[in-house]
Formats: sequence, structure tokens, C-alpha cells
Amino acid sequence: MKKSIILATAISVLVLTGTALGIYFGVFYTPGEVDNDVVLTLIGNENTETYTLTEIKTFDNYTGYGGTKNAVGTIGNYNQYVGVPILSLLDDIGGMTGEDYYLRVTASDNYIQDYTYSMINGNVTTYDNQTGVDLGYNILNMVLIYEIVGEGPVTDGPLRIAYLSPEGYLTDSNLWVKLVVKIELIPISIALTLIGNGNTKTYTLDEILAFENYTGYGGTKNSIGNIANYNQYVGVPILSLLDDIGGMTTDYILRATASDDYTQDYTYSMVNGNVTTYDNQTGVDLGYNVLNMVLIYEIVGEGPVTDGPLRIAFLSPVGYLTDSNLWAKLVVKLELILV
Repeated sequence: MKKSIILATAISVLVLTGTALGIYFGVFYTPGEVDNDVVLTLIGNENTETYTLTEIKTFDNYTGYGGTKNAVGTIGNYNQYVGVPILSLLDDIGGMTGEDYYLRVTASDNYIQDYTYSMINGNVTTYDNQTGVDLGYNILNMVLIYEIVGEGPVTDGPLRIAYLSPEGYLTDSNLWVKLVVKIELIPISIALTLIGNGNTKTYTLDEILAFENYTGYGGTKNSIGNIANYNQYVGVPILSLLDDIGGMTTDYILRATASDDYTQDYTYSMVNGNVTTYDNQTGVDLGYNVLNMVLIYEIVGEGPVTDGPLRIAFLSPVGYLTDSNLWAKLVVKLELILV
């Protein structure tokens, strides 16, 4: 009888203990959750990497102060933040190799912000964090932040672009991109190569557009008398471009090369605009007149030039026609050649 009681008691204890353990592990113990959610895609140098937030946090981090100043002078977002320096992230796909790339950041709402090589290296306009006074350029750290120190995850996250420093300078608010989901290195497209006087320079289309421009009228007349291309155009005077590599003398011709490898040569006199002209209505030969040789990129009121984005044209306020073979299309290279 005692043995039965003892056995029953032992079984009861085991059942109760098992139940208690089950309750403990089922209610009070939660196994570690695996983070499988991709929060960032990083693209560049023919590599594509994806990261969870947990993986982002395994990078060496940077802690610093920063905030924003918007276009109307309002100061915001000032705090101490933690995140991954952008340059460290880029090292994971081979790094940013030089100024021939820019960085594009895309948010989950498809907002896009582009950054130059200089900006990625932290060279941006800064402001005093109390007064908002412009302090000029300073070198900061461009950081993909994920935490506000002492508070927790960043607002408008989980990832956000910020500029941080020990001093806590403010930066322009448009540089702080929220809801970041993609960072991409993009090669800068070279629109024109300029060669001469021992110099070689390359220009993007935006850099071409930054030159002082010229607006004038012009068109073409071909060998059988057909009139075409008459319009008002905008572009960069060729002489202004050549000044960027030391100018042109009578010892040289200028060779324009198109993307299809077509070439057209221009004498010193032609580059200075001294060419045969024709009436833009009748095509009648008007002899030599001095025009402006221009690398055009826009038709006024219409948009980009056809057969562009860059084309050689001869323009004037009067709107003379010139020989069609002088209007080189699809221009990608201008080169001074000794004669």
C-alpha cells in the first residue's frame, strides 16, 4: 500500500514538473527570432549585395552629432546618432574608385537623391547648430544611421542618410534621406572629350550645360540646295570650350568626331565663324559672313537637339544657312590637330 502511494506521488510530481517546464518554455521562453528581412540593397562595381538590419549593425559603426537646416532656415533632427559610414558600406562592393562615379540613394517611396564624390567624402556646407549661421564647407561623415543614442531606432527608418561629426554641425535637409532601401554607384556618362595643347578634359552633359551659352538662329543647305534644320538653338561657343584647354592658333585644325566615328575637320578661320552663308528663305549665296560656331544641345521651345545630345552648328542673330556638312551630329570628341 505504501509502495503504491509512493509510486503515485512520484508520477504526480513528474507530471507537475513536466507541466511546469512546458509552461515555462512555452510561455516565458521565446527562441531567438531570425532576421530575414532585407532592408538595404547595395549596387556597384558589377556587384549587388543585400542586407538585413541585423547585418547592417555588424559593420563597424560611427557615433556623432548632426541635424538639418531647411530652405527657409528651420533647424530640425538634431541628435546624437549611430550608423554605418557610407564609405565602409561601399568597401563591401569594391569601394568608390574615383570621381567618375556618383551615388544614388533611393527611398521606399521612390524618392531619389544623388551625391557627388566630394559629398560622399563628407565635403558639404555646414551650419551652426544653434543659430543656423553658414559656416562654409567642413568635412563630415556621411552615415547610414539606424539609432538615436538613448532613444532607439531612428524615425523615418529603419535606415536614413545623415551627416555627422563630433561638433554636431547642421547640413542641408535635402541631404538627409529617410526610408532608405537602395544605394547605387552609377558611372558618370561622359558626353564630350576635349583634346589639345597637351591637355585632355572630359565633360558630362551637365558640365557642358554649365558653360556660358549662346542663343542664335541657323540652318543648313545641302549640295542639291535643300534647306533644313532651321531653328533657334542654344549651345556653347566652340571658342569658349577651346579656352578651357588653352585656346586655338592658326597652327591647328579642329577635328570633330561623332559617336559613329564620322569626322569633320575645321580650319582656324572656320572655327572663328568665317564661313559661306545662304539666305534662310531662298538659299541664295550671301558670301562669307562671320557667325558663331556652337556646340548646340537645345532647340529653343522644343527641347534637346535631334542627332545629339551635342551637335556642331553655325548660328547668328540673323539666322543664315550654312553648308550642311559643317553641322556635325552626335559629337563626342573635339581635338586640336597640328597642321
